Amino acid sequence: MKSSNKKNVKIGKILEPKGLRGEVKVLFLSGDASWAEEIITLELHDPKSGKITVHNVEKLTATSQADRVCFKLSEINDRNSSERVKGFEVFASEDLFESSPGEEIFLREILGFTIYDQENVIGEVTGFDSNGLQDLLVVKNESGESVLLPFIKEFIVKIDFKNRTVKMNLPPGLLEINRAL
Repeated sequence: MKSSNKKNVKIGKILEPKGLRGEVKVLFLSGDASWAEEIITLELHDPKSGKITVHNVEKLTATSQADRVCFKLSEINDRNSSERVKGFEVFASEDLFESSPGEEIFLREILGFTIYDQENVIGEVTGFDSNGLQDLLVVKNESGESVLLPFIKEFIVKIDFKNRTVKMNLPPGLLEINRAL
């Protein structure tokens, strides 16, 4: 279910130039760049000036690290040009991050969903984090506190896109441990 809304989302940042012909190495926030071949255009945001430029992807090259890809972008044609964009934030269309029924979801698809532990409301998904081993949901509860919940298949009972809810079956004590942090 791809939407026609063309909002862009931050996907990573430019780490460094690669070679002499203007390629740049991008570190992906998702930790996985396997979906990158679908990217047609990228927005580069200069964190210092706030300037935004749009570039067509001319070439994509995999690296030995799963969370990095080298891009050859339009209008960046030499090493000096690629040096100038080092550290820029990289944005792509959010349409790339919408799963089809039966596919594994992208976390951002459940942003704003209400989380339930069985029948009890925990709160609303306001963001995401990671502990290095698993994805974590940042959930703001009714008292305004944020709690971190492991988003692993063993805890997920049902994701309901129509009603924007996620039903989970959390281990006893998990919410209490979270509150102590």
